[in-house]
Amino acid sequence: MKIIIEPPQPGEEEQIIVKCNSIPPSLMCLLNAFKAQDNMLIGYSGSDIHRVASKDIFYIETVDNKTFLYGAKDVYESKQKLYELEKALGIKLKIKSVDISPLSEDIQNPVRFTFEIVG
Repeated sequence: MKIIIEPPQPGEEEQIIVKCNSIPPSLMCLLNAFKAQDNMLIGYSGSDIHRVASKDIFYIETVDNKTFLYGAKDVYESKQKLYELEKALGIKLKIKSVDISPLSEDIQNPVRFTFEIVG
């Protein structure tokens, strides 16, 4: 495979062009990583709506059918389901942990799932 890197002309947008007969999984993973760098997700904090860069998200967690995006300092609720976030970010998530509290302790949040990015 030949790789050519050229700087764009002044005023021209940066781009990646792939010429191939079929895309192997390793190349698709690389392309998805490039696409994910520019992705912005919508996060909610109270009544405020925020645009959150995918690179600023440390982990994603689901609690009681609500999905949360965790950054360095802030936590945002996402209206998207996990499979939608996987598709939007071009990543795969796997369950990192499942915490189940006894009903007598925490009736509001009986189950907590934590996910990590695997590719």
